[in-house]
Amino acid sequence: MSEPVPILLLSYDLRFGGSERQLAEVAQHLDRDRFAPHVGCIRLQGGRRGELERAGVPLVEFSFPSFASRHCLAAGWRLSTYIKRHRIKLLHSFDVPGTMFGIPFGFVSKVPVVLSSQRAFRELASGYERRLLRFTDRLVDGVVVNSANLRAHLETSDGLSQAKTTLVYNSVDLERFTPGPGAEVLPECSVVIGSTAMLRPEKGVADLVEAFASVAALDSKVGLLLVGSGPLYEPIKARINELGLSKRCHMAGGVTDVRPWLRRMDIFVLPSLSEALSNSLLEAMATGCTAMATEVGGNPELVREGETGLLFEPGNAKQLGVKLHSLIENDELRKRLAASGQTFVRQKFSRASSLGAMADLYSQHLARVRAV
Repeated sequence: MSEPVPILLLSYDLRFGGSERQLAEVAQHLDRDRFAPHVGCIRLQGGRRGELERAGVPLVEFSFPSFASRHCLAAGWRLSTYIKRHRIKLLHSFDVPGTMFGIPFGFVSKVPVVLSSQRAFRELASGYERRLLRFTDRLVDGVVVNSANLRAHLETSDGLSQAKTTLVYNSVDLERFTPGPGAEVLPECSVVIGSTAMLRPEKGVADLVEAFASVAALDSKVGLLLVGSGPLYEPIKARINELGLSKRCHMAGGVTDVRPWLRRMDIFVLPSLSEALSNSLLEAMATGCTAMATEVGGNPELVREGETGLLFEPGNAKQLGVKLHSLIENDELRKRLAASGQTFVRQKFSRASSLGAMADLYSQHLARVRAV
């Protein structure tokens, strides 16, 4: 039997974000008979580091202060040396910093297969970042995307042909994200609306707060649970206080394990203004929450209106409030959508399915190189 192929997966760091989670999934659970994963970071820090170390995945840091610094070139030299020393046959970047740093140096180092990822819409990137990403598009053998909508958008907005992109959906750990006892918060509330997100403007959580205010005025037993930290944490907290809703809202901040918080939510709302394919939404649906999401990006690929959840217009707090009220008033509808959404995610977004697609993609590119 042939030796496992050494591959290097790159990201900025190892926090609990969506891209970092997908990298960790691949690094830990890819077939070790076929691949020998290494993980490289610009900053070797974050909550995923411990789990990767326990899994025996080799970790390496290529630290530098900024892309404009001369230290970036030195870090690139260290990357090139690492590639040659460990005979890396495939390099795959999972986020924007990993792509901007790793792809040019991987190309120059003549790694046989160089892949990047695009897991969010590029409108969120700066002009400089977007120009560099378009440059790396020409260097890579392929770009992995996580939603069909994003794939089509990249062709239209950045001229990236669909022949060069491959859709590999995010996965959810179906053994971990299951119904069960929830966090002991909001004990007086019979229906809890919730969301898990980084509290940044594009996540639209402020719209959820306004929509909650409208349903709270109609039902005294409804509560709001927000999980996540970020620059808008204090402004959102202040707005909740201003609306007189502090006793019916709980802000958990950043957490290392979202499962007990999801299990306390009856209705999960993803109010993002921009989204490719949301790990948070996948996790909530797998846990058994009734799903609501904005009609943007890949959200409709998960939430099928009236079938696996409900959709609403981004930024439309009034429409969100109306649809929330319809779910609060109709237990049968809420439970039907939750059950349908859970079944859909468990059938289509398993870890085995996602890892199998990624392994097949790697093998196809490596086979093509060997055939040349």
